[in-house]
Amino acid sequence: LSPSTPSHSLPVPLVTLSLSLTLFLIPADIDECQENATACAFPSVCINIPGSYHCNCRNGYEGVNCTDIDECSTGVNNCSLWAECTNTEGSYNCSCRSGYTGDGIICEDVNECLLNTSICEELYGNCFNTNGSYTCKCNPGYELVNNSCIDIDECQENATSCPSNSMCTNTQGSYQCNCLNGYIGVNCTDIDECFTGADNCSLWADCTNTQGSYSCSCRNGYTGNGIICEDIDECSSAKSPCAENSKCINVQGTYTCQCNEGYEGNSSQICVDIDECRNATTCALHSVCTNKPGSYQCNCMGGYEGANCEDIDECSTGAHNCSFWAECSNTEGSYICNCRSGYTGDGIICHGKTLQSQFINIIACIFILYFSDIVNPKSATSITCFIMYRLKLIYSLIFLELYSRFSSMGIAHRVKTLGAPFVAQKQMKCLLKPEINRYW
Repeated sequence: LSPSTPSHSLPVPLVTLSLSLTLFLIPADIDECQENATACAFPSVCINIPGSYHCNCRNGYEGVNCTDIDECSTGVNNCSLWAECTNTEGSYNCSCRSGYTGDGIICEDVNECLLNTSICEELYGNCFNTNGSYTCKCNPGYELVNNSCIDIDECQENATSCPSNSMCTNTQGSYQCNCLNGYIGVNCTDIDECFTGADNCSLWADCTNTQGSYSCSCRNGYTGNGIICEDIDECSSAKSPCAENSKCINVQGTYTCQCNEGYEGNSSQICVDIDECRNATTCALHSVCTNKPGSYQCNCMGGYEGANCEDIDECSTGAHNCSFWAECSNTEGSYICNCRSGYTGDGIICHGKTLQSQFINIIACIFILYFSDIVNPKSATSITCFIMYRLKLIYSLIFLELYSRFSSMGIAHRVKTLGAPFVAQKQMKCLLKPEINRYW
């Protein structure tokens, strides 16, 4: 590069006088510059003048001693704005900066993005040309590290806007916010699993919603972990939860108390006996109701029998004590004895009114004793017993009429009172039919 001539250089004077004039008027000039090469020190230039010489600094130098001019620092260079100025001895150099091309006086920008398409990472960024250089701009979610676009881990740098109750997951150039289990929606709000039915609690458990989850607890009457609840058999315990005189019935999740039959009341506290006899219709007519713990009993009144307490016909069954000489008349619940014609008495004891009737009594008694089945010989324990019993009866009949003349007592009574002193029945051990009494 050739710098221009500095403005402070002196022009060489021209001699205009003619030679003849010079020869006659001016003495001949000595050229000091030719005669003495060192007349001017480097880097000056020796210029001869009439009668003398001048030492003029070369271009790029100045001052008495012709020191180098630093054109770069003084700004007297013509380098481009995009060039670097480098001072040299007596001159300077212009060189375009990096990113520019040219001679240094004219420098044009180099488009690096066109020259080298791989200068920036194409996958995650873009190249942008600038004056004298370029920039690599990464896509969102990436950062420039050594001209490479590296994924930004937003989760690690806490540069996310994920809501509470969510988990940040880094992705290439971005991130995701995923709600934790038990949460849902953009803001990751709590899921009420109990309300939505998304729980797995047992049908016999209560579901309680919690933040991000829920809990299951078995209801009263059940046992388990809340997911599996089994019924508690309260009735199987050694001590029944029910009152005395009641039974415990287990049902799903609880139990019931039921008073035993014949009892009433609050079965969980007390069960009292029901007095069935308070109801007049509990037992049949002609019966007596007797209350018992948890039950009752119906007993027929005298003269009645059977489930419905029907009247007993004592006359037809022979269950009366009328005299042989009396007529038995059945009544409701009883009977009546009336002495027959020719006899007098209360019907249980009947006396003959005449000797004829008394004789008939004796004959009838003998006939009955010996010719009827009132006494069955087969029922006697021994022959001796049978004979002794016959003797007793004969003895009684012999004295019957004699005694009747002095006493108002009847036949049956006389047999018992007169016969007993001589022969004791308990010693005879004879078996008599029950009907024997009604003939005496």
